[in-house]
Amino acid sequence: MQAFFATLERTARQQPDRLALSDGVERLGYGQLVERLGAIAAFLERQGLGPGARLGFLRSRLMAGYLVVLACLRAGVNIVYLDTRDNPARTRAILQRAGVALLLSEEAPPEGMVPPGCPTARLPRVLPAAPDWAPPALGPDMPAWMEPTSGSTGTPKLVEVSRETLGHYLALQTELSRLRPDDRVAVLNEMWLDVTLSGLNAGASVHLFDLRRHGAAALADWLRSERITALQTFLAAFRALAEAVAEPLPHLARVKLAGEALTRADVAAFNRICPGNAVLMNFYGATELSLVSQYDYPHGAPLPRDILPVGKPVPGTEIELLGENGAPVPPGQPGRVRVIARHMADGYLDDPERSSGVYAATGDGRRSLTTADLGRFDRSGNLVILGRIDDQVKIRGYSVRLGEVEAALKALPEIAEAAVTTLRTPHDTLQLVAHYVPQPGVAADPADLRARLAESQPAYMVPSHFLAHESLPRTDTGKILRRALPDPHPAAPAGDPLAGASALERRIGEIWASILGHSAFGREDDFFDMGGDSLQAMSMVLKVERAAGMRLGYESLILHGASIAAIAARLSRPPAGALEGMVWLREGEGRPPVHVLPVENGEFSDWLHVLGEMQNDHAFLGVHVRDPARRSGFRRLSASRLGERAAERILARDGQGPFLLAGYSAGTHLAIETARALCRAGGEIGGLLLVDPPVPWLEPYYRGWRLRRILGPLVKRLDLALALNRAGHILFGLPARELDVADETVFWNYRPEPFACSRTLIVSTSEENPHLQEKLGFWRGIFGEEVPGEMLSANHQHVMRGVNAAHMAGVIDAWLGECVLR
Repeated sequence: MQAFFATLERTARQQPDRLALSDGVERLGYGQLVERLGAIAAFLERQGLGPGARLGFLRSRLMAGYLVVLACLRAGVNIVYLDTRDNPARTRAILQRAGVALLLSEEAPPEGMVPPGCPTARLPRVLPAAPDWAPPALGPDMPAWMEPTSGSTGTPKLVEVSRETLGHYLALQTELSRLRPDDRVAVLNEMWLDVTLSGLNAGASVHLFDLRRHGAAALADWLRSERITALQTFLAAFRALAEAVAEPLPHLARVKLAGEALTRADVAAFNRICPGNAVLMNFYGATELSLVSQYDYPHGAPLPRDILPVGKPVPGTEIELLGENGAPVPPGQPGRVRVIARHMADGYLDDPERSSGVYAATGDGRRSLTTADLGRFDRSGNLVILGRIDDQVKIRGYSVRLGEVEAALKALPEIAEAAVTTLRTPHDTLQLVAHYVPQPGVAADPADLRARLAESQPAYMVPSHFLAHESLPRTDTGKILRRALPDPHPAAPAGDPLAGASALERRIGEIWASILGHSAFGREDDFFDMGGDSLQAMSMVLKVERAAGMRLGYESLILHGASIAAIAARLSRPPAGALEGMVWLREGEGRPPVHVLPVENGEFSDWLHVLGEMQNDHAFLGVHVRDPARRSGFRRLSASRLGERAAERILARDGQGPFLLAGYSAGTHLAIETARALCRAGGEIGGLLLVDPPVPWLEPYYRGWRLRRILGPLVKRLDLALALNRAGHILFGLPARELDVADETVFWNYRPEPFACSRTLIVSTSEENPHLQEKLGFWRGIFGEEVPGEMLSANHQHVMRGVNAAHMAGVIDAWLGECVLR
């Protein structure tokens, strides 16, 4: 790792303004990056964490996670990196196994994640510079990184990697990935440390994207707009991306994948979405030694007959194939993969029993790792991975042991026996199938079982299919005969399951059938109950959007319900007089309803996170300011005119009030103007909630964003027509055919007049808010100094999501009490 940081600091001295790291909001040059790492390392030191200390980090943002990991490597702190969205029980078990001295997080950890007695601390969003901090002297054998080796629950194993081993594989990954200083490298949610750091090791710029939060369609647009040249990720993410890409990505020259077998269809998808000079890199590794072999497939080469090889061993590594007796197999025969190398983990952390039989010394200074992978060598000497010899499979890039899923099923009181198998979908992804025998006299509903299992297991360990049996087939020796278990796809019912369906519903049904591989569903069936998973849902949403010609939104779809009838209802215009121009975000008895104004893309999906956390039964209505069935070709309207349109719809439904209005981000501007229009019409405002209202001209980084919007297409695609269209949209408010509902010129040009509303509450975010006091001063100048404010320790993008959703729900509950009960 010494060589890595020497390269980083040399680039910082020679080219301090060269872009190193970006998440779309924050951009750090190499000079700023080195300064930020010093500040975080000094903070860790103040927490009592010196070289060799064990730290657990729960990240909420990719940027913060990336920086903390780098700072720990620089300071010699041994870190295990986790996510606030992971399963709490599994995360707690990992932290207990790691024995961390401190659990660091950006926000309050979710309930159940923190082990008893584990000290916790919050990572400040802004840290003072530490120019005097100097990195300590660190030996090559010092631990650098702890990583869970299994994606399952139970008692996860942890691999501890030394600084020398990590540095070795980082150098190999950088070289074999062919990264150059002019590359723009994409990093998604995963933290494969040597792969993730290889971009900075090459002097390139690293760009962070949260796939779990934004979905595959947004990823495709982001890769194009950011001109990404190198993508290193897992196969399930690539498949979701390939589904979303309609036109080739002209800059994506290198795609590096691992974790699952790449099929002929995957390689064909690579050829379709990448340019002619692109290379597909399929590498094989393990947590214990991250790079064993690599195979490079050049764009347009002959497709593999079945699956793509994982290549020949990298320098310093040998591969043997062993038979059942532990001896090498004859040439051409399959066998268990054994890897011999000088650089690998010594064993599982504080777990010699589980390390025994897996790791061994070879007597020449090297070590061997006997994996559970089954492989063979092809005629060219390339390794082909055929599968696993145990019950471990890869689901969405995670290692899952079928036995542990079975144990979780058997822990449910309704289940007497359980067996788990896998199913390969039409899109060539693996799903889990739960076969179970209920307890005598007990009704075990599959939907209820799925929901109960999801409370204790991560999403990738929840089976997609649940099949009840009177008994499970067994061999003569009493073992469950899994190959005799039936096809999990239900038989097509007699008659037409979509009888009475509309044309739109039938089109959605066709899309479902193409994705799920069966048509045994009706209008009211849930997509997930029919075997769909989250990645298939992304694909389904994308196809439905294209078929309907309007935006549906993956996130709001999942939170609103995923039946054909529910999807079609959201895409269809409501009947005349029935919520014209409005959508129920939350039905309830509390009246009057809160009317929510949309953000600039016309959606309300951020609110759904918060409304799901609320304790009262108040009703919330989303008010469309544009026709939701016609989302393009509009002419620019002012915020005032859009507010008048919203007020007309509200008055037509709810008379003279009192009205409760709310908005988030740019939706706050619409809420203010809607309130003003309602007052002009004689209505009474019962309350106004403004969640982090922006003052765009106070945020200088938007200036560069607008400039890129104008010049981006011209520079990237030489598309003069699109560039002029976008420039005209931003500068003159002309229609923008590529932006669907968004009309950010309305909000950029917004200049509110003073407005008195006695029950106004302004919620502000304190993190990544460089003009906090100016913003508060501005809005209190509009509403009066006595207007109350609520401060949340969050940033603008995440204030309505994740762990912040529960905090916002509490704020809204209190505000409603003031508005309604006063």
